[in-house]
Amino acid sequence: MFQALDLGRDLRRWWEQQSDFSTRKELAKRTGISYSSLKKYFAGRKRPSGKNRVALFEVTGLQILRPMELPLGKVSFRSDKVKPQVPVRQAISKKISRELNRRLRYTSSHLGKLGESLTKTLLAVASLEGFLQNVQDNADVRIWTQQVNVAQGLLDALERVLRPFLESPEGIRILRSKLSGPDAGYLSGLLAALFDDTRLSNWKTMTTYAYGGSRRGHRV
Repeated sequence: MFQALDLGRDLRRWWEQQSDFSTRKELAKRTGISYSSLKKYFAGRKRPSGKNRVALFEVTGLQILRPMELPLGKVSFRSDKVKPQVPVRQAISKKISRELNRRLRYTSSHLGKLGESLTKTLLAVASLEGFLQNVQDNADVRIWTQQVNVAQGLLDALERVLRPFLESPEGIRILRSKLSGPDAGYLSGLLAALFDDTRLSNWKTMTTYAYGGSRRGHRV
């Protein structure tokens, strides 16, 4: 004999998965069971017997309610009213959703760490700005080589950070709203000038833009 608590648990689980009834009063009307008795069944305080058990079994299909005189495999309830307790598609969807959320959290965590590392690197390079301005043409080649390596590392990191934006219109929108367009144009022009003597000469003569000027309140 099943326990009332077990039945209450199974009924509540079935109720969450079914879509035929919006209220338990509708279920009571369909089965012919009094609403007060039905509430006790769901609460696990009472077990149905006789015609109430059969009526509830015919609607829910719960095996815990199967009448003893009805052999397994010979179901008399209306099968069109019974919903699978664990729909396969729903279970797969939940599993995919959990895995997707896990991977998104993992990726977000690493992107955050990469952003922190890039910020620290940029701050470290900025602290050398005054020193680099005083370096003469006969400066130690090793120092210049080190700075080139720093620049290459920054370019590599910047490329890895920016590449995902190419596949995301929303990402591009956020990038454009957060980053300074003039600063990006300035850096792009500076890189081009460094690889072209003519551009470099014009750059030294014509440019009046100070990087980060828009953030400091300067006019560009």
